[in-house]
Formats: sequence, C-alpha cells, structure tokens
Amino acid sequence: MAAAAHSAIASSAEAFLSCTSWPERSPRRFFPDFEPDRQPHFALPTNDFLDALIRVGCSLEAAQALHAAYAGGCRQVAASCAASYSTGVEALHQTLGAGEERRYIEWCQTLLLAVERRYTESTEKMRLAVLDEVRSA
Repeated sequence: MAAAAHSAIASSAEAFLSCTSWPERSPRRFFPDFEPDRQPHFALPTNDFLDALIRVGCSLEAAQALHAAYAGGCRQVAASCAASYSTGVEALHQTLGAGEERRYIEWCQTLLLAVERRYTESTEKMRLAVLDEVRSA
C-alpha cells in the first residue's frame, strides 16, 4: 500500500512540475554590458624564488628548472582563479536585479579580493612546499 501511495505522489508531483501553464522565468539582468571596475591581478613569481632555491642548496640548473615548474604552477592557479572569478561575477549578474547595482559592485569587489587572496595563499603554499622538499633532499 505504501508503494502505491508513493507512486501516486510521484506521479502527481511530476504532472505538477511539467505543467505547461507555468510562466517561463528568464534570468533577471541589469546593465547587460556592465563589467566590474577591475579584473583580478595575479603576480607571477619573481627571481626571489630562484635566489631562495640557490640559497637552500640547489645548483643553478636545478633552481632554474624548479623555478620554471613553479611559474607554470602559478599560471595554472591564476587560470583557475580567473575562471572562478568570471563564474562568480556571471552568477551575481544573473542573480541580482534592477536597483541592486551597488550591491553588485560590492559583491564583485569582495569576490575579487577573495580570489586574489586565494591565488596568493595557494602560490605561497606551493613555494614553501618546494623549498621544504629541497631542504629535505
């Protein structure tokens, strides 16, 4: 009996949700071409890392190879963070409506700072991990 009741509820729910008389909701948008004031900035590694590798005992060739690998990792993190930022801005754009321009700008700024911080923290963690590996070798 419970199975029959569940089946009836499921059928009713499906019929209700597929009802064609429901109006289609289009995404709310304001300023279709509105862009945030600035895009995130992701600083690439400097030669300080190369110098640090040499100070902890790497040969110049090994330090250059590790620096190149680290720079590649930084570029990947930057690409990921930039994609997260773009996705977040688009989600905000789709969510907020007319009259919420100020809130949109504030949230974009908050998102921008969070993404830049995540990049900085991730690349610093990667930098320290490489230096720790070199020290322990």
